Amino acid sequence: MATRLSLLLIHPDVIAGQGTVALEMLEEVPSLDWIVTPCGGGGLLSGTAVAAKHVAPKIRVAGVEPELGDDANRSFRTKTLQTVTNPRTIADGTRTASLGKLTFPLVLENVDEMKTVTEEAIEEAVRVLFFRMKLVVEPSGALGWPR
Repeated sequence: MATRLSLLLIHPDVIAGQGTVALEMLEEVPSLDWIVTPCGGGGLLSGTAVAAKHVAPKIRVAGVEPELGDDANRSFRTKTLQTVTNPRTIADGTRTASLGKLTFPLVLENVDEMKTVTEEAIEEAVRVLFFRMKLVVEPSGALGWPR
């Protein structure tokens, strides 16, 4: 179900709306040099990358997804849209079959790097954010937490 819903939501207005995340971050920290963003269908990642590069052309943007659902990473590296079938990852917000037809070219054009993380690393990030930072973060949102 998440896959079908995610594909329905990838629309230019959604991508643009997601870009406001980068605008707010750069408003708070104009000298920001990296943004690391979770990636599922690519709406958040592509919107963030487009907005960030528009405001701060030298900023670097990285996408992160679970190793078990590495379609975006493979797509980025091969420049060919790759798919994955129902990845069994704790990061359920990234359980999409592939990047979208609108997001894929935006990711290729505006994202500097794609990374994957293990399930163990995601679980550890959730624990660290909860116990040390006192933040309740869904696993998909913890993908970019440094290890």
